[in-house]
Amino acid sequence: MTHGASLYEEEIRSVLIVRDPRSPAARIGDPVMLLDVAPTILGYAGMPPQAAFEGCDLRPAMRGLPLPPRVCYAETKRVLEGCVLKSVVAAPDKLIYSPPSGSLEAYRLPDETRILPEDQAPARLRDALAAWMQSEAYWLVRLRGGAGPRELRASVPGGRVSVFVPLGLDLESERFELSEDGRDL
Repeated sequence: MTHGASLYEEEIRSVLIVRDPRSPAARIGDPVMLLDVAPTILGYAGMPPQAAFEGCDLRPAMRGLPLPPRVCYAETKRVLEGCVLKSVVAAPDKLIYSPPSGSLEAYRLPDETRILPEDQAPARLRDALAAWMQSEAYWLVRLRGGAGPRELRASVPGGRVSVFVPLGLDLESERFELSEDGRDL
């Protein structure tokens, strides 16, 4: 198994160590995100985080106060294998969703025992996942078959688009063109 192959706890639950010599050591058991690092560092520097930051300052939790209730997000994209996964966590519940297959798995933390059928997953997490998916225009396209010209047109009504180009793409024979208004690829 390679890193980023899944969103199960053994891959995404890692140690974040922050040392403040003015405070006693503390351990936070609640889920945190890399998005929390910048607001925490800014907090130590006496600066407020930017309004657009999605993470939170972890210093209160390091002093023993509970983190505010929130949803933590994670995703992995193994594009070459056609695998994209998204996860939403609001302790003690977790959902893992596969946009290509439409499968949804519901778990109870910390041991990720499956807790519910997908249609009975916690509403708070289902809503957070739906809002996240609606914020992105997402397609996974596999072109298969023999040699010869192929055309794929993607039209994006608004927002932004990310294109993942597989390694080994022959740029001499393949090309991507963006329309003048930037809305068609």
